Amino acid sequence: MPLPATPETHSTGSGFPGESSSAGRSGRLGWPVVAGPSGEGEPHAFTVRTRRFTTDRLASAAAKALGEALGLVPTVTGIEQCRLPLPDGAHYEWSVARCTISPGVSGFGESVIIKWLRDDPNGFRVDAAQLLTERAALEFLASAAPGQGPRLLATDAATTLLVLEDLQPRTSLYDLLDGPPSAAATVGLRAFARAMGGLGAATSGVGENYYLRRRELGPVEPIRDRLGDPGIDGGFEDRWLDTLATAETWGLKVPDRVSTDVEAAIVELAEPGPFLAFSNGDPGENNFLVSGEDGRIIDFEAAGFRHALLDAVAVYVGHPCWVIFPDPGRSGLETVYRTALAEGIPEAADERRFGYGLSCAVLAAAIQASSRRLIKLDRRSPGDPSRPQMITILEYAAATAVRLRCLTHLAGWCSALGELLRNRWPDADQLLRQLPDREAGWVRR
Repeated sequence: MPLPATPETHSTGSGFPGESSSAGRSGRLGWPVVAGPSGEGEPHAFTVRTRRFTTDRLASAAAKALGEALGLVPTVTGIEQCRLPLPDGAHYEWSVARCTISPGVSGFGESVIIKWLRDDPNGFRVDAAQLLTERAALEFLASAAPGQGPRLLATDAATTLLVLEDLQPRTSLYDLLDGPPSAAATVGLRAFARAMGGLGAATSGVGENYYLRRRELGPVEPIRDRLGDPGIDGGFEDRWLDTLATAETWGLKVPDRVSTDVEAAIVELAEPGPFLAFSNGDPGENNFLVSGEDGRIIDFEAAGFRHALLDAVAVYVGHPCWVIFPDPGRSGLETVYRTALAEGIPEAADERRFGYGLSCAVLAAAIQASSRRLIKLDRRSPGDPSRPQMITILEYAAATAVRLRCLTHLAGWCSALGELLRNRWPDADQLLRQLPDREAGWVRR
């Protein structure tokens, strides 16, 4: 089932109910055909800045791009757009679709994925730079870490449209976790941890290769990739100041030792040293397609080089889609992740170095997740599921840092903020007490 959304604003992929996010983040691309180039049904219009795209124009752009890349223009025989069902029976339509083509592409079959610039009524993440980043990322991965993501087959410079390898029959890990624990989901979780670690291992120390390519397509700021939340104004330091201001208004003060921990975390994330590695910028179970032990990372619109352990956050404190994994230490996911990461970053095997970096990553993620959202959630009605989600992120991040004995003052402050929210939102406190033991299984809300 899809995550719930507030009546006034549908969830569009961030996993934070009622808030919008980036397109193409659901791995499943098998929903009903909207319209095809043969003309069945009413053509659906897609807006790319000032361009109107019907399915006919999408088909034409995809065929043209493939023809220029392969020397043979295929016929597009159908288009299935990725659609996210919403609680009110409507659908949110991603700017991602599956195209069936004839003849097929040798080595790739008779279907491809096309991705184009989204049209969001709120102007959220509609910058063409996102698809330029994904293009540069997939070109970089083809040589630096082949097999980690989909292969880029063709591009259309006029519209920034991308034509990608179709990764079916793999399905999203998020879908596998929809239900009671299963063998397939357990294998998928381990594949996810292995892939996150493997991507970091394969790309550590080669950042300049990526940024050389990315700069050929347009301006880029590497430091923003490290400290900012790609695609959203404000980096970690700004988010901390927002969180601090709200917490102090509600009566939670910040001792100097907490501020010292925050400064230390900023330094670690800005200068990761050997942990500087490539990331898709949005690691999570909804952006991981898997079949057995064979998994692929998708959605590289926010890609860049940052602290590798930021990619481990979803395993330790839960992703915004709110899937809380089994305890990484007890379940073995931590061992799988660290073993894969240490193949390219030996420091990952060092308890002190790994523990400190991970503590910085999970606490930074918790602060970025709260920030301006605290006030938004405070205004919502009792029972809104984003409230217990927020408390869960804060408390699991704090517990992780305490277990690792790093940044304990900041961890204690995050835990205190979680307790403040429990008292301020009694409805969220009651929901949290229903969460299962983390030793086994997972919870998805």
